[in-house]
Amino acid sequence: MKKKTIIIILAVLSISSRAQYVTETVNGASVLPTNGSLLFVRDCPTTPFSLSYVAEDRTFYAFTKAVYTMGLPYTTFPIKKITLTADVVEVNDIYAVDSIAFFCGKDTTGTSFIGSFNVLRVGEINYPNANDIRVTPITQVSSLNKIKVFKTGGSYTVYAIGLSFDPNDNLVKNAIVEFPNAQNSSSYRFVRLGFALPFYAEVVDDIVFTQRNVVIIERDNYNYPPNGYIAMRKVGKTTGLASTDLNTLHYYPMNFEYNSKICAASLGGEDFAIAYAAYTTTTPNPFPVRVRTFNTQSMSAAHSYEYNTYEKIDMHGLIYNSGSAILTVLHQKSPTSTFVYINPTATSNYSARSLYDAATEYTSLDAISANQFIATSSKKWFMQENTSVSIKSCLMQDWYPVSLIFQIFPHNTSTANIPLNQYMTTLYSRLPTISNVNSQADCHKTQ
Repeated sequence: MKKKTIIIILAVLSISSRAQYVTETVNGASVLPTNGSLLFVRDCPTTPFSLSYVAEDRTFYAFTKAVYTMGLPYTTFPIKKITLTADVVEVNDIYAVDSIAFFCGKDTTGTSFIGSFNVLRVGEINYPNANDIRVTPITQVSSLNKIKVFKTGGSYTVYAIGLSFDPNDNLVKNAIVEFPNAQNSSSYRFVRLGFALPFYAEVVDDIVFTQRNVVIIERDNYNYPPNGYIAMRKVGKTTGLASTDLNTLHYYPMNFEYNSKICAASLGGEDFAIAYAAYTTTTPNPFPVRVRTFNTQSMSAAHSYEYNTYEKIDMHGLIYNSGSAILTVLHQKSPTSTFVYINPTATSNYSARSLYDAATEYTSLDAISANQFIATSSKKWFMQENTSVSIKSCLMQDWYPVSLIFQIFPHNTSTANIPLNQYMTTLYSRLPTISNVNSQADCHKTQ
């Protein structure tokens, strides 16, 4: 296959001057739009608030978490809100660390951006201003669909994934953005993934952080079923995308492995988990869901589980609650959705508890304390103790028999045995040169 040269760019961009926002502290009944739908739910860990977004009025809503346990109707929720200006047309994801909320989206010019603000300061007199809310254009990336953040010392590093048009060969490719020191800098790196089947992933689904590493979760042969291979790559947090480890692909060449997007969650230390709907090679029923845990040292599965849903599902999310040591898998359960509680270290078969609402489909969740999580759909919020036998809500209970299954082992590929692009260049010598893979991006929007 013909080799193409792809360039990683360090963009030094000024902070956008459009940081003109309206904020207030109000009750929900006076601000929630009649036809608005809530997107996302994110815990702001060091604050009393969880955060959602309503696209119809371009507004973030910060809800006091205490009301989830008090059983108050949403119309009486104490709310803080921050309304974006009309030039912001998309917010595709939110992620909060401490009291800082980071978000990614697109403006009316089609330019992607990464923004942030301090939830605790919303509602203060003269807040916000250009120094309080940062919006940095990411001009080389056509869309950003997922954002993750980790903190080192007093600095926040943002990772985001999306799509980028490559003018060198007129292809739309997957892109990964690394934005170090996001609160105090406007410099970032980005990398495009190219095309060389069957060795490189076509779709980038998720990013997960361990104590020392950044793991990028990918899918290969997305457009060439039924292969469905899983792929991952990891880089150190300190080196990031500048690491040559980016070229080592941990490749899981098992046919019929995935049949949905892949969700990932950190388990603490160097452990993480992934969950996805799997193919079945024997019969249309059942439709298995697989959950696998990994350690970054070997990148081989430590534990692997499977349960059957008896329907083709859409995967919505995965979180780990460290207080109860439970993984919560959120996925479709026609006609709505279900939360399934998985023990990530189980060594024998067991039955996993699940909760679902017959009337509402939940599409977002986040851990909120040692024993609880929150979820949102339309205008409905919810908190549930995930370890208690009693159900303190209107949700119904079900059970899934969970089986231990075979472990999945990677075939590692690197610059030593796979044709790669030439080493990419950077616009600034203070960044190390990075080499890149040559695999085709999937042109479909990542779910």
